[in-house]
Amino acid sequence: MAPVWAGQVNEVKFDPTNPDVVYAAQAPLAGGIATGGLLRSTAGGAAGSWETIFSLVRGRFSFSPVALPNGRTR
Repeated sequence: MAPVWAGQVNEVKFDPTNPDVVYAAQAPLAGGIATGGLLRSTAGGAAGSWETIFSLVRGRFSFSPVALPNGRTR
């Protein structure tokens, strides 16, 4: 798979209930030019499908998507 955005990705994980939903933790670009954060794609990670869930200048993010009893993912 080719990169679809600039920056370093620390983790990539799939939604446990929907394989088309992909989450990625992105580190800030060098020099803090752009902030890192948690991103989501609902199209299997296709270019142009990524949305920012939150962003913050931080060296590394870690996360685990979890299926909740109500069918949602947190």
